[in-house]
Amino acid sequence: MTNPLDFLLDRLQLGEDTDFELKAAQGRDGTGAVPRDLWETVSAMANTDGGVILLGVEDRSGRVLGLGNPAKVLKALWDGLNDTNTISANLCQPDDVQTIPAEGRTIIRMRVPRADRKQRPVYVRNPIGGTFRRGHEGDYRMVEADVKRMLAEAVEDSRDSALQEGFAFEDFDPASLQAYRNLFRSTKPGHPWLALDDISFLTMLGAWARDRATGNQGPTLAGILMFGGFRALHDALPHYLVDYQELPGPETPERWLDRVTTDGTWSGNLFDFYRMVYPRLVKDLKVPFRMEEGHHRVDETPVHEALREAFVNALIHGDFGVSVGILVQKRPDGFSFRNPGNLRVPLEQAMDGGLSDCRNRSLQKMFQMIGEGEQAGSGLPKILAAWKGQHWRVPDLEERTNPELTLLFLSQASLMGEETLAALDHRIGPAFRGLPEEARLILATAHTEAEVTHSRLKAATGLHRKDLTDLLGAMARQGLLVTSGRGRGTHYFLAPGPGETPSENSQHKAGSSQHKGENSQQSSRHKGENVIPSEAWETLMAIAQPVRGRERSASGDLVRTTILALARDHFLTLPQLAALLDRTAGTLQNHYLRQMVKAGELDLRYPDPNHPRQAYRTRRPS
Repeated sequence: MTNPLDFLLDRLQLGEDTDFELKAAQGRDGTGAVPRDLWETVSAMANTDGGVILLGVEDRSGRVLGLGNPAKVLKALWDGLNDTNTISANLCQPDDVQTIPAEGRTIIRMRVPRADRKQRPVYVRNPIGGTFRRGHEGDYRMVEADVKRMLAEAVEDSRDSALQEGFAFEDFDPASLQAYRNLFRSTKPGHPWLALDDISFLTMLGAWARDRATGNQGPTLAGILMFGGFRALHDALPHYLVDYQELPGPETPERWLDRVTTDGTWSGNLFDFYRMVYPRLVKDLKVPFRMEEGHHRVDETPVHEALREAFVNALIHGDFGVSVGILVQKRPDGFSFRNPGNLRVPLEQAMDGGLSDCRNRSLQKMFQMIGEGEQAGSGLPKILAAWKGQHWRVPDLEERTNPELTLLFLSQASLMGEETLAALDHRIGPAFRGLPEEARLILATAHTEAEVTHSRLKAATGLHRKDLTDLLGAMARQGLLVTSGRGRGTHYFLAPGPGETPSENSQHKAGSSQHKGENSQQSSRHKGENVIPSEAWETLMAIAQPVRGRERSASGDLVRTTILALARDHFLTLPQLAALLDRTAGTLQNHYLRQMVKAGELDLRYPDPNHPRQAYRTRRPS
């Protein structure tokens, strides 16, 4: 039976990469009104990745209620959007707010665009306390420190060009500056800057500045980051940290095989960190013998170039005011790069390339002047191309909040290795080899990564958004994939094989994964903790039977009671509850779990409600 909400969302073309929110918007008289919490959702969507709000659709059930007086609601919407005392910025164009017929009633579809860097934060009444962001469980009020960083990002095109009051030339590390000048000379022989004294040279690089109004001069933040001594770095940036770790295999007791961090034994600046770490990153890469122009031996491959680009990107895009540092890891299965701060452009746009908004433009210039780092917007496409050329898994770029950071994981695992192909042949049978190439790629990615999202698969396949959505829908109907969640929260898993429960299938691969940067081992254990034995699963299926297959006829009270019964003895994840109750994860999350947690009926396994492995258990009497 087709879920009426699924039908409505498909009709409105709200695919798996669209965030959306349902609001009844009935008002006291039942003819329709703008809900009080609408503006918090508008703020949250604008400050995250945009989304769609449907007014006139019940939040709990997805039932279309309609609006008795849509003209009144439309006027109130536009009045609020254009009132800075209600919402700080109106990002909506006329076509973004429309009335739409649905099931013989009228609803309002409101598209909230993502705000660009200079429009953020979008807030309700006051930036401090009135700025929101989207999360897995709804809209979250941003803390003051994050709002202040967002305000700074809006007005400062480059975060590293400011003069650092109270610092002097003596705060530079002399050996670092001399080494840079030597490298500059070998990279750009004959450059006119080579004849300049140190202060003039640093000024041309953007490492030294003079305030034209006051006459004060001294190092810039970029200068301190690139050439500063240990004490100067930590005086300017109390949270400053750079860390390189070479990690052993899982069977080795050592925490790391090699490490470079800000321990006081060296300057600690970014230039020296790069010089010390890059050779360690690439020392084990195989370099094929190759001649360029017939007589110059080339000792680098596209993989070398990709690693250098990923490393430099982490340094020049870092927000060094965030309370986490730079982390570079060389792992048995690949490389991970973490920098503080989120991307300044949408993630999908960053992956596609062509447009860059570098946070530290002076640092970017300093690295480019010694031949390191690509021109704006070309770095990530070069990394993707290098990894594709090796038939390795597609690089994974991810943003996180609390604290804000960006992770890039470059796996060296073969996406279509013999082990993966054999496992899919066994699971699916001869039909697997006859599937289109994109479908086989999707199944291989789901097999190796345990669960995947629409955006992840778009990067892996290169398909257009709608073409990918259509293909994923067809694969789900064929029984090759199962889904959990809704909109941007949709996850895809391989359909259960013979003798597997949904919990075993969606999580059995994750226990050995070292994916996802510095938290990967902990995250992998979380994936493996929620395996439910087959006997217990059958018992849970029996408990869920009164709700399974009943959509409108199952009351909200019955669904809530059944959830409490299911979770009485087990922490259950959202995908598990969705499979047991035969409901979409989005319906359960938005209409039941969030409210039950707030009401104290359910406990969370992890304190962070946004934890990707969140699970729920009925609260026990104290």
